[in-house]
Amino acid sequence: MNSFVAGILGIVLPLMMVQRKIDIVLIGFVFACMPVIMQLGRMFFATFSDFWGRKPFFILNGLLGIVSGLIYYFAHTALEFLFGKVAEGTKEGTLWAVNRAFLLERSPDQLRILVYMRTVIYVAYAFGSLLAGFLISWLLFEGTMILCALSGIFVLLLSLFLANERKEHFSVAKALQFLDIRKRGRVFKIFLFLFFCMGLAFGFIGGFVIPVFLSAANFNAENIGLIVCLQIVSAGLSSYIFSRTTKIRSLVLLSGMLFSTVLILLGF
Repeated sequence: MNSFVAGILGIVLPLMMVQRKIDIVLIGFVFACMPVIMQLGRMFFATFSDFWGRKPFFILNGLLGIVSGLIYYFAHTALEFLFGKVAEGTKEGTLWAVNRAFLLERSPDQLRILVYMRTVIYVAYAFGSLLAGFLISWLLFEGTMILCALSGIFVLLLSLFLANERKEHFSVAKALQFLDIRKRGRVFKIFLFLFFCMGLAFGFIGGFVIPVFLSAANFNAENIGLIVCLQIVSAGLSSYIFSRTTKIRSLVLLSGMLFSTVLILLGF
């Protein structure tokens, strides 16, 4: 449900902000806030969930889904959309802080369960992207935002049925130890740098750029949703196929080469 709504928002929000005359520079600023808030929140929420359990953060995810959907419904200025992105980023942080840990604690085959989770995420995101253009046509921007808020209610209610977990006593020293990257190994730091470079590159096309780029090229909302849907389906399929290999170094090199090639071609 979370990824389905994310797929809808990924198409609808940029087009909605353009339609409501938000300056393109301000759109970039608004979208830039979300990943920062999401990742910082994710680190802290993950640390606290080790002591307080996973369930409260699934519940908070549903609650913030309702809040962000309603904020977007009423938003007409860059500042109002920024508040929505703060709520959405925090929502994403609560989920990604606990979803993998929750599954890993309950599955003997840890690699396979993570591949399944990622596959579900890709499929749901693609389905949301595919429907986004049609939802705009049927429900307009406002109705689509109400639908996203209603999905948050469903997530909230469903989270209440999760089993309660045994909680540990909170320790500040132990929490700070989790967040200290100085004690991480060399491979961890190399990957951290690689992901920083990848994130920097993805920032140029992520979020709002592709939908606005396609809209400026006179693609309608349905076609934009279809194109992004095909992109996500391809990502999910290739992710599933490549997860069967252990040649991580080759995958990283291939990823960088394909990323650069695709971006150069996309400009034309």
